Amino acid sequence: MRVGQNRKRYLLATDRVTDLRTRTGTGTIVRHSKDPFFRDPVDGRMFTVTERDDKKKTRMPIIPWMEPKLNGHRTGQLIHPTSNPKSVGKAYSNGCIGTKEADAWRIYYYAPIGTRVVIRYDLKVVNEQGDTVQVKDIYKNSLTKVDN
Repeated sequence: MRVGQNRKRYLLATDRVTDLRTRTGTGTIVRHSKDPFFRDPVDGRMFTVTERDDKKKTRMPIIPWMEPKLNGHRTGQLIHPTSNPKSVGKAYSNGCIGTKEADAWRIYYYAPIGTRVVIRYDLKVVNEQGDTVQVKDIYKNSLTKVDN
């Protein structure tokens, strides 16, 4: 997963300075989009192409986006795949939860609107080898629930 950056930034999408940390909480999936429009939340420009990790430029892919409503609020935080797989596992987004493309399709098909979601900030995780490991606290213990 890719999560939000540990900083605040002005986003045209919200028309305010926004805390970019990924919000935690419980809620439900309230919206799906299988073929979304891609707008840069910072300046509102339409994305039509993406540069992949192999440096090739391609048209934006048809990929699913899911919007959760957490703690009673719709904040614009989405669950969606990234066209930049090197950013997975990092604090890179504007608050969205970025996944590998295959994972996003799995979520899309198995989490219909109304599915309960819990977004947590866990520092002990199980790696691909099945070992429990301690991960870096990118939010410096400052994230339990980000103000909405």
